[in-house]
Amino acid sequence: MVIDFHIHPFLFNVNEKMILEAINKAQVSHAVLLTPDYAVRDYDNPKVIKKIEELTKSSESIFDWTAEKVIYFLKRMALEREKQKREERVLKLISKFPGRFTWFGSVNPNRSEDEIKTKLKNLKKLGVRGLKFLPTFQVFNPATCDNFKTICDFCAKNNWIILIHTGCDPGPFEVPEIAKFANPENLIPVIEEYDNLKFVLAHMGSYSAFKMGIWLKEALNILYKYDNAYADTSAVNYFVFNNKDIVNMIRKVLDKIVFGSDFPSIAGSDIAYEVLAVRRSPYLTNDEKLKILRLNAVKILNLKI
Repeated sequence: MVIDFHIHPFLFNVNEKMILEAINKAQVSHAVLLTPDYAVRDYDNPKVIKKIEELTKSSESIFDWTAEKVIYFLKRMALEREKQKREERVLKLISKFPGRFTWFGSVNPNRSEDEIKTKLKNLKKLGVRGLKFLPTFQVFNPATCDNFKTICDFCAKNNWIILIHTGCDPGPFEVPEIAKFANPENLIPVIEEYDNLKFVLAHMGSYSAFKMGIWLKEALNILYKYDNAYADTSAVNYFVFNNKDIVNMIRKVLDKIVFGSDFPSIAGSDIAYEVLAVRRSPYLTNDEKLKILRLNAVKILNLKI
């Protein structure tokens, strides 16, 4: 049986039935459900607008992503997110299948400190066990964001896990200069400061539609150096496990790697297909595959299975 550390419930109109069918097909016994927090109003914040302007000024993309275009893109994505009512539906799903799911909520670091603290308290009451962050869509640099440190304080006190996007992202964030807040190196100051807090680097710093593996070395250097740093393989399973050199690099920190599918974000794929990318890897032993697909996640999540 498999543990999937990275599922986006109700994205792209995927409903409860489709989620259950996908995890059953892939023999997933437990899954982490993610609900990143970003809203239309976040992109009217003058500080956020200024950061987007600075990111786009440094970009040399052929796609001509101006600040206005990036803000329009983000607002459209936020509108779709608000329609999906993911948090509300996740709670219903978990109540129907207790023990089968772990919920990682989210809070946008660009909100006011009071709003952030209130939401964190509410998430605790609702039973979340970690938080998901998108430095891209949430437009913040983990290394310099004071509110992110406030959030880390809360997570450390409550033994929550932080799962944070590393690598490029769809739309304007396929441009590395615009996505640079998601470079894993920005996490080093907080990983060092909060050495009792688990940080999971989603996508292992590697996701990019045009330059896969973009910040893989940066992510691996963090895994090598810091005991409280981990990584999931969402969106990069085939890239990682079909490459002998990469497998040899992650073998040094294999106990810190967990499987993620990124379902349903990857076009033409599903959870079962992503699992096969691990199971059919010619460069992993069976014991290593078992660690990645299940055992490492059991330890990180402290599951009683």
